[in-house]
Amino acid sequence: MGRATVPPQGCAVSTPGAEVMPLLPRTPRDPSEQKILEYICAQDRFTYSDVAEHCDTSSWARRVFLKELQRQGMVKPCAREGKVQYFSVVRGNGQPPQSLIELPPIQPNGTEEKAIWAYIHGHAYFTFEDIARVCTVGAIRTRFMGRLRKHGIIREWSRSQGKIFYTAKQPEDLRDQAKAERASDEGAIWTAIRHQKKFRPVDLFAALSPARPDITQGDILNYCRILRTSGYLRASARTRSRKMGPDTSLILTRNTGPLPPQQKRMTVVIDSNKDKIIYASGGRLQ
Repeated sequence: MGRATVPPQGCAVSTPGAEVMPLLPRTPRDPSEQKILEYICAQDRFTYSDVAEHCDTSSWARRVFLKELQRQGMVKPCAREGKVQYFSVVRGNGQPPQSLIELPPIQPNGTEEKAIWAYIHGHAYFTFEDIARVCTVGAIRTRFMGRLRKHGIIREWSRSQGKIFYTAKQPEDLRDQAKAERASDEGAIWTAIRHQKKFRPVDLFAALSPARPDITQGDILNYCRILRTSGYLRASARTRSRKMGPDTSLILTRNTGPLPPQQKRMTVVIDSNKDKIIYASGGRLQ
C-alpha cells in the first residue's frame, strides 16, 4: 500500500465532481478584517468604495486585506461599469465563508457587566470615567472593557481636552441618531440659533414657521431660557430687563457643534459635606 499524499499547506483539497472551496489565507487578525469578510460574503458583488462605506477601518489596511484575498483566490473581479470595478467572493461549495471565520461573541456576565453593557449601548459615546460611575469594581470594569476593545465592540470615537471618548455604535447608527436629533424641535431651533448668532426669539419663530409650523413661539422661548441658564446664550448689553421675552436680544456664546444641547432629568448624589455632586446616573457632571 502506497503512502497517502498530503497536499501542501494553503492548497484546497479537491475530489472528483466536487467544487473547490479556496482556503482562507488565515483567520482575521482583528475585528476590522472580520467585519470586511462578513460584509463581502453577504454581497453578490461589491466595490472597494462599498467596503469603505460599510467597514470602519483605514484605507491602507482595507486595501491590503482585499488585495491579499484576491491573491489567495477568495475574491475576484466580476464586472466593470465605466471606471467602476466590481468584485465577488468565490464561494466554491456554496457555503458562506464567514462560517469559518467568526470570532467568539462577547456576552455580559453578572450584574456589573450587564450594567456596563446597557450603558454603552444606550449612549452615543462615553469615557472610562463614565463607566467607573456605572461599575465601581475596578477589576470587573477593566477586564470587561478590555474584552470589548479586543473584539471591536467598542472603539475610539474622538479625543477632547485630554479625554478619550469611545462608542459601541456603528458609524451609520451614529449618523442616524445625529439626524434624528437635528430633526427634533430642539435641533431645528438650535440650528437657527447657530445660523443667526445674534437674534430675538421672535426672529427665530419667523424663520422657522414656514418649514416647522409645529414649533410654537413658546417652544422657542422655553428652549432659549434653558440655553441661557446653561451658558449657551446671553442677553445683549442693551437688554435691560432680566426677564426673557419674544423681543429679548440674545447672543450665542457657546457654539459647541451641530447637535442640540438637551435638557434631561437624572438622579444625582450630592455630598453635603463637600457641596459637590458625587454621582450622576447616566450623565457626565463634572
